[in-house]
Amino acid sequence: MAKENLKSLITSFTPKGDYCAILSPDGIVKLWNTSDGSLLAEWKHADSVTDFSFSCMACGFVGKKRRKEQGICLIALGTTIGDVLAINAFTSEVKWKSIGCQPGKAQDIIVKVVPLLHLA
Repeated sequence: MAKENLKSLITSFTPKGDYCAILSPDGIVKLWNTSDGSLLAEWKHADSVTDFSFSCMACGFVGKKRRKEQGICLIALGTTIGDVLAINAFTSEVKWKSIGCQPGKAQDIIVKVVPLLHLA
């Protein structure tokens, strides 16, 4: 049996567990509603050729959930080269970006940034 080069999925739930973001090895993030299983949003990095891959992710909801236009689901992604970006999952707009962090430290930045995103 041949060995396969398997890559892991990266997942993140909002603090209350009502949304789940799943990052596939091909760089596509899908946001799911955990109560009914519906796909709410899908995002892929605009650059088709990149020298990095995403290594960590966190997600959080800011604002009112009852009306999508008043709330934002932010997904923070860390890369293997140390960059961090936060995107609005519903509009694919990059809300915040940090370039050139120390590689391997993106997870530390995301842990500190995501609670602040909830306050925005």
